Amino acid sequence: MAIICRLSGRQQKRGRKESAPALLAGLSILLNTLTLLADYTPEELAHFAMVVFNPLWAFLNNSESCCFSS
Repeated sequence: MAIICRLSGRQQKRGRKESAPALLAGLSILLNTLTLLADYTPEELAHFAMVVFNPLWAFLNNSESCCFSS
């Protein structure tokens, strides 16, 4: 249960039980992630990440060699 609660991104006080909203949010993220992994290959996911994060990384670092096409 703790891993599902951590997936939700909600902060919890130490020693407290997980709340229902946190568990539902974490379960939603887990199910969406499993669906994503079932629909795409690891290579496709790596390509998506490269397309999204390379221009963003270059923009955040004020790089002159930012390439927005792949």
